[in-house]
Amino acid sequence: MCYLFFCIGACPLACFLLHTVIMTFRIDIKSEESEVVVCFAGRLSRDAATQLRNVCEPIEGVFALDLSHLLYADDAGIEVIRAIDEQGTEIRGASPFIQLLVGNTLGQDVDAEDG
Repeated sequence: MCYLFFCIGACPLACFLLHTVIMTFRIDIKSEESEVVVCFAGRLSRDAATQLRNVCEPIEGVFALDLSHLLYADDAGIEVIRAIDEQGTEIRGASPFIQLLVGNTLGQDVDAEDG
C-alpha cells in the first residue's frame, strides 16, 4: 500500500528504482576439477572487501580467485586482493591495471631498473 501511495502520479521507472536495492558485487564459489575457485564480480569497495575476506578465510588448501568480472577496486579492495595473493592464491583474470596496483606484474623489476 505504501508503494502505491508513494508512486501515485510519479514516473513508474523512478518508483521502481527507488524501491530496488542495487547489487554492487557478487561472490560465487565453485569447484573446478580438484580446486576451489572464488569468482568476484562487480565493485570491490570496503564492504565487498570485507565480504570477500570472510569468504576466502575459511577455505582450506589452495584456491583461485577469479577477478575477470571485477569492475572497480578501492584501496580496501586492493589490500584484500594483495593479502589473498600473498597467501599463495592464484589470481586469475585481473586486468593489467589491477595487477599493477597489487604489485603482481611481469617485468616489474626491469621497469624499476630502467627508471
